[in-house]
Amino acid sequence: MNAVTPIAPKQSKGDSCEAAHLFRSKLIDLFAVVEVWANDTLERANSKPQHLLGQKLDTIRKLAISETGNLPNAKTVLPLLDSILPFAELRSALCHSQIKRMSGTWVCFRPSAAPGVLRWRPVLLDNPSMEQILRDLAELVRALRDTRP
Repeated sequence: MNAVTPIAPKQSKGDSCEAAHLFRSKLIDLFAVVEVWANDTLERANSKPQHLLGQKLDTIRKLAISETGNLPNAKTVLPLLDSILPFAELRSALCHSQIKRMSGTWVCFRPSAAPGVLRWRPVLLDNPSMEQILRDLAELVRALRDTRP
């Protein structure tokens, strides 16, 4: 028989795991908006296209710092980039993590790679923390989008 059995992660019961999945999804969606902004910004600056989001943000940072960079609103963009970088690190870690329910409303995002391969450590979050992260990130994303000329 050649039927392929779909592989799905075990679903833990409880609102905290569902909230963690939703949190990760919303975080990724917000960074999709950042990536569209980054692509538009690099295109307007006539910069060489980049493939990874981190590379795009690094290039925009260099353009913002450069005296010859063709980046409008550079003074506004630079502090926003500084503020968004910790969220970008969190996004990268969570994209490569499994969700484990801890006690109560706490969940652990555990990196799925072998120890030492990735530099991320497990991330413990509760529901209020996840909600605050999304609010803070959404505010930064709105501010970045507002820098478009």
